[in-house]
Amino acid sequence: GPGDAPREGDGALACARAVLEYGGVDVLVCNAGYVKSEPFDEIPLETWEKTLTTNVTGPFLAVREAARIMKAQGFGAIVMNASKAAFSAPLNNAAYAASKAAAAHFARCLAVELGPSGIRVNYVNADFIDTPMMRRMVEDRAGQKGISAEAQLEEYRKRNLMKVGPIPPAAVAEAVLYLASDRSRYTTGDVITVDGGLTDAMPR
Repeated sequence: GPGDAPREGDGALACARAVLEYGGVDVLVCNAGYVKSEPFDEIPLETWEKTLTTNVTGPFLAVREAARIMKAQGFGAIVMNASKAAFSAPLNNAAYAASKAAAAHFARCLAVELGPSGIRVNYVNADFIDTPMMRRMVEDRAGQKGISAEAQLEEYRKRNLMKVGPIPPAAVAEAVLYLASDRSRYTTGDVITVDGGLTDAMPR
């Protein structure tokens, strides 16, 4: 059923339902996200807190519950949805970038802690994905610059090496599926980028 990622208790309930219906929790994908684009000194505290709560606290609560079950099982796969902003500092998006950098490093820390229990943790860094959240950010950026949404979309296309986008969500789903499946059974603490090629966001 529906739940709120940052609300303590919802993750535990979801995991309990999974155990009752399926006998365990083999895979957890942390995908909830929130973004609002605005200059750093115009970010209200409410927006800052909502961004960090959704993008960092939510995954923490979900992983905490799922990991308990996965440890008992002796296996599991966790995939976090970070962002190109985890590596590349964007303009007028400090709250989101800070939260996604935290999410990416949280994933690496989890890989270290959970690896000995047979649990793999990896993450995806994506950009310019055709989602409602991305469309809202395009509108925000276009409004700040006084340009059309299509002109902003074209700016995003021009900045990646392949000149593509918006990128279909299925491309991210394929990356997540790989990291969640046995095809990546020897991989943990790693990242897959899905961004058309952004040199300043390449892992290093």
